[in-house]
Amino acid sequence: MLATEDTMPAEITDLAVGYRRLPAGKLANAVTWMEARAPRPDLAQPLTMNRITIPDCASYRAIFLEIGAPWLWDRVSEMSDAEIAEHFADPRQHLYYGYDESGTHLGMVEFFVADSNEIEITYFGLFPSLTGRGF
Repeated sequence: MLATEDTMPAEITDLAVGYRRLPAGKLANAVTWMEARAPRPDLAQPLTMNRITIPDCASYRAIFLEIGAPWLWDRVSEMSDAEIAEHFADPRQHLYYGYDESGTHLGMVEFFVADSNEIEITYFGLFPSLTGRGF
């Protein structure tokens, strides 16, 4: 039986933050990308990237959700502290936080090193207040 909004009570179909109801038979797809149509050297600023090998779970979750909320990142909201710790215990998982010259935290990148020739960037983003400012 295909369950639609009309066949289930609201208390069963309440959705977590970041999820939206869709009509039956529809599928949501969110795609994000970066684009630079021309170089803008006046925007270039030095960054320091610090690798975080064992992130504090509460801080990581807060940073991930603040940066990712506009892009519907939700993976971490469903992970326990133990699951986050296990995720980063894998030496192929990498997490870096980016800082400007004054030490202000700008964003993060998370990637997976599949082998010596392949890296998958799984998450990359700036804090929402910095989007579009050339960092």
